[in-house]
Amino acid sequence: MNRLSVRLTTIIDLISLLTLGLEFFIIYYCANTVLSLVIISFILILCTSIFIRTSKSFDSGFLYSFILVLFSSCIIGFIYMNGDTFSLEYSQKLLILVLLNWLMPMICSILHDLHDSREQYAHFTSFFNKSTTQFIIYYIGFLALIIVIKPITLPCISDTMWQSINQDSYRNVIPFYRIACYIEDSIYNQTDISPLIQYIFVSILITLPYGFYISLLFKNKGHILRLFLLFLLPIVMEVCKQYIAHEVADVEHILLGVLGGLVGSSFFFLLNSRYYHLKRHEFLEGRKHFNW
Repeated sequence: MNRLSVRLTTIIDLISLLTLGLEFFIIYYCANTVLSLVIISFILILCTSIFIRTSKSFDSGFLYSFILVLFSSCIIGFIYMNGDTFSLEYSQKLLILVLLNWLMPMICSILHDLHDSREQYAHFTSFFNKSTTQFIIYYIGFLALIIVIKPITLPCISDTMWQSINQDSYRNVIPFYRIACYIEDSIYNQTDISPLIQYIFVSILITLPYGFYISLLFKNKGHILRLFLLFLLPIVMEVCKQYIAHEVADVEHILLGVLGGLVGSSFFFLLNSRYYHLKRHEFLEGRKHFNW
């Protein structure tokens, strides 16, 4: 590694740590959650873009993202276990921080590669493969968490809804039965419907990456195979919840999972078509030279 590379790596390490501190400062001291996430996303995209343009390589973007994801995960884990000692309150929005630290550099790098007509930035395929490996490790851990420890469920907002769901022996095989009960009860009692929207959004979001990568890996295969694979993960998750977490399997979760996979698959094919339109080759097929 030459002197410039060593210097740039040192700068990336330093900026990563500064970014990390700024992220947690914004998360804890900005009252508006959406605004704080937007600011953090902007900072991540800006820094990633500067590193890529400076180094002419996507490896710098991966290093920046890798440090942020690793250290933010460690800090959040520490806050979860010992946050009270330092007056730091754990909240689930901290997990979004880990996702942003991976997602924003990924989006920024894809956009740079997409508009890099002269191919002046090197090692995009290497960046994508390493970032994907990192994501898969976290994704598997996240799936294990929501299967075994904290399944995603729609809360009962009244005794009537609880009785309707638990007394009907066919509730778990009727598509969207719980959602229908929630809507009916929400209208009758005039309660907030935002938990329902959050439940549907999170359920779709969980399998969205799975659908993206399934379409990437099997883009040249038939639609039936891809559709079968999109059903596979939600079904496996429900079976695991049934026999490991002792939660009742529900066809509603499977259908929402498949819907998330279809959304992810649509994202991939939109990206792939955009690559073909701008660069006359499909996603990841234009750069055959890369190093792990």
